[in-house]
Amino acid sequence: MSKSKWRADKWIIKDLRRLIEKDGYFTIQYAMLFCKVGYHRLKRIIKENKMDRYVKPHGSIKYFNSRKKPI
Repeated sequence: MSKSKWRADKWIIKDLRRLIEKDGYFTIQYAMLFCKVGYHRLKRIIKENKMDRYVKPHGSIKYFNSRKKPI
């Protein structure tokens, strides 16, 4: 990963931590709006930083890691 992309990811990680401090969890849709980032990039960052235990389902996205394993 390039250095500039990691720097940008660092700010997204800080935003996600802020959401976790506030509520203790976050939904994918709200995190996308809050961090101003796309779905696939957000999923990658969450998986790399082991934040998937804080993700709660919201609306149509009930599955996070795979189709068979609900949150």
